[in-house]
Amino acid sequence: LVLVSHRDIDSIYTDMGHTSPFGNRLSIIRLGLLEPEIPNLIIQWGKNILSIEAMHAMRIWAGRHPFYLQLLGYHLVNAQEADESLGQALDNFYSDAVGRLRKLWDSLDEREQQTLRGTLQGKAIKRRSLRIRGLVTEEDKPFGQVLREWLEHEIG
Repeated sequence: LVLVSHRDIDSIYTDMGHTSPFGNRLSIIRLGLLEPEIPNLIIQWGKNILSIEAMHAMRIWAGRHPFYLQLLGYHLVNAQEADESLGQALDNFYSDAVGRLRKLWDSLDEREQQTLRGTLQGKAIKRRSLRIRGLVTEEDKPFGQVLREWLEHEIG
């Protein structure tokens, strides 16, 4: 059984005033970011379809985040097939990504949100919980340009 949630497993039922039945039956596995060499291998799978610029955009915009790599790859291939520009693909990607980022933001506690806001002032992100969730790299930076722009335009 696989249960996927943005929320901590023990808090799933708390909004209804109940104790979660999942806490003692399931274990939490946070996926986080891919290992540093893996995104390049994944991006190379598209070398016969995507331009060098599109593959570079995947590294910059999605970083090592598995969900955003997949989402951007999807939009880049669709743009290629529809003869659309890289800019159009990035716009479509960003439009899809904001909904997911908003849900993720809402699942963060106030301290985590404040820490991410600090990146807008150039502060390093020193919060383990954000790194475990895949929002922050080991270098204490946002995982990719999509998160940086979203913070700047939607939160900042």
